[in-house]
Amino acid sequence: MNIGNLKVGMEFKAYKYVCEFLGEPIKNGVPKINQLEEWRRYFNWTDQNGWRWKITEVYDKPKSSFENALYKTMVIPVRCNKEDYEYLMQCNKWSAEVWNACVSEDKLVREQSGKFMTMSELQTFVKGKSPLHAMGNQHVFLKYYTARDAMFYSKRANHANSDKVKYPYKEKKFFSTGWNKNCFSFDYENVSWQEQEQTRTIPFP
Repeated sequence: MNIGNLKVGMEFKAYKYVCEFLGEPIKNGVPKINQLEEWRRYFNWTDQNGWRWKITEVYDKPKSSFENALYKTMVIPVRCNKEDYEYLMQCNKWSAEVWNACVSEDKLVREQSGKFMTMSELQTFVKGKSPLHAMGNQHVFLKYYTARDAMFYSKRANHANSDKVKYPYKEKKFFSTGWNKNCFSFDYENVSWQEQEQTRTIPFP
């Protein structure tokens, strides 16, 4: 990525022109989300759904990243009692409330201005939107933005039945809560195997 000539105040007509300037490939869907998150390590900007980009910050040193880390996905059962299980289900309800808020607010903004909310606007909108930890709210916003971006891509690509594609609109009662390493901890020293066996094993929803 070539950011040597990138300056605060520079403006680009659209996302693809930013890619050309940086020497980056044009992406869609989840790969694009990951690309934008990587760019935010080096600079920040404002935009209107990928149009009329304006560079607001260029960092002297890139922000930290886990790009060089090795990841292994594991599905593990969560041992918890009934009270904890009910709390986890409540978290999923809160996540659904954040999703529904994104759908409602984005629709309202589009009806009033004719434009969808930008990634930055959605990210700011979900802050403190529910009692969830910050990662939980951000997880929902990224899922919504990715689903909406896929809708834009389908329409632009003119796929079969693309004229019937709709932006996310369904109201949800439950939405899987997102977690990362900063959201929980394991207290191995103070929990014995005997105590763990006394709890009821319930798989995480």
